[in-house]
Amino acid sequence: MNNTVVAVGGIITMGFLAAVFSYYQFNPQHKKRKKSSMNQSELRNVLKKLSSMVAFKENESLGYSYIVPFAISQVHLDNESDILALALVTLSNALSFPRNVHLISTPSNLARFTHLCDAPFVDDNVHSAAIRVFINLSLHTDAHTDIIPYMKQLQRIPPPNYSSVLQVCVNLCCNSSTSSVLVHELNFKILLRRCVECDDDILLKTCYLFKNMSYNISQEEKNIIVQHFQLFLPIFNAKLANCDESLSEQLNLTIQCLK
Repeated sequence: MNNTVVAVGGIITMGFLAAVFSYYQFNPQHKKRKKSSMNQSELRNVLKKLSSMVAFKENESLGYSYIVPFAISQVHLDNESDILALALVTLSNALSFPRNVHLISTPSNLARFTHLCDAPFVDDNVHSAAIRVFINLSLHTDAHTDIIPYMKQLQRIPPPNYSSVLQVCVNLCCNSSTSSVLVHELNFKILLRRCVECDDDILLKTCYLFKNMSYNISQEEKNIIVQHFQLFLPIFNAKLANCDESLSEQLNLTIQCLK
């Protein structure tokens, strides 16, 4: 009985969302307007429901052919910061399902997300949510080549969100082709500066990055990152006296991998 109620409720919800999406996509009068007819409060409530729905895998059977395009359509600067963040969280959650990757990782979408990662006119919740989209995309190897063109700009993001950028880099290293590209695309000067300025989390992810890159690259490329890593060793050695065991362990593993 409970399952029947849930199923019926899900179908009704999806029907409502389909109607909303169809109206905004195909209504000629709406196309003439730049802003959504929904007010900010209505958008906020709809996006809260959508972000919750796509967070649970048991709802996969309901389908997301309306949810993902609707969330993408709300990633624009006419909306308030909290609505932008909710739309981005909805997209991040939708990436639990591989079939949504190609809907989200288009060049126009990724350009918007990249811009929002450090845009000065939105709050840090938006920055974090935009970077989270990249983190979740980077868990899918199908999206790796889509992400690479945006890495140069992402690496310029300042702390505290720089740590999340490093997580994207670490995830990209599971793919041999993107590992090779990262050897040449990584801004090692910025990475070195962040390691000097920041906390153990940056250092730990830097270790993971060098270690993971070393698995899937040629010997010539490995020689390049070994040369870069030599510049990082004094920083790591200076931090070892006051760091936790996980950093010390990862540093030793990284050194072994780079030999």
